[in-house]
Amino acid sequence: MKSYINDGKPWDLDQWCFPMPWRHEVATTYKKPSEIKVAIMWDDGLVKPHPPITRGLKYLEEKLSRSGVEVVKFDPIETQKAFDVVHAMYNCDGNYMERQMLGKSGEPLLPLTKWALSFGHGDKALTVAENRDLNFHRDNLRKLYNDYFVQSGVDLIISPTYVGVAPVCIDDAIAGPYYWGYTSLWNILDLPTLVMPTGLKQDPKVDVKESNPPAPRSVIEEIEQKKYIPELFVDAPIAFQFTGRRYFDEEVVSVGKVIDEILKN
Repeated sequence: MKSYINDGKPWDLDQWCFPMPWRHEVATTYKKPSEIKVAIMWDDGLVKPHPPITRGLKYLEEKLSRSGVEVVKFDPIETQKAFDVVHAMYNCDGNYMERQMLGKSGEPLLPLTKWALSFGHGDKALTVAENRDLNFHRDNLRKLYNDYFVQSGVDLIISPTYVGVAPVCIDDAIAGPYYWGYTSLWNILDLPTLVMPTGLKQDPKVDVKESNPPAPRSVIEEIEQKKYIPELFVDAPIAFQFTGRRYFDEEVVSVGKVIDEILKN
């Protein structure tokens, strides 16, 4: 990053780039574990993670707490709102360009593609006023999360990268990842995020399905929960992600290195 940003000066090539040098001294200044506070999102309130992901987060909580890191629970903030807004933004032009490009192939759309194109208002293009309304809600979400970081003193929010250890293709009807809310949340908030392995792997004897799970909260949760067949994921790595404040990329790297060392010991 130091070479790419400080030497490369991307703001000379891309008008969207801020002339902000990579703060190398911040990225390489490490806090003591006792000076770090993290919050864990166990469930975003929309789609519950599969058993190995929950086990990975519990393992992480134990390792961090034992090392002196302050660990608290993160209660999701307006995740349904964020989900709705970002998916409406994806398709705000009524899928005009996607339909135009895909139509040239003459090939039928696969189920997951149809699903993605159906988000938001699907093929209905939004008006300028509706687009501006989405921007208002997006900016309000960013304010809420920034307030949380400032008021709570939390350095990082830890969460699953996906519902499971990997997407799986059982059949054409539910092939691939139908839910990406654990990443699209940080996308719409424009927050820096790193992904890291826990060092654990999925074990079908340990990561068993619930014998009497609660009723799915939505169609998308039902789809994702059905896809967890323990025997299909043997030895798949269990990972997690951690997210910091907007433009605090160097701090995310710095604290991430401390967490990495904790997990190695």
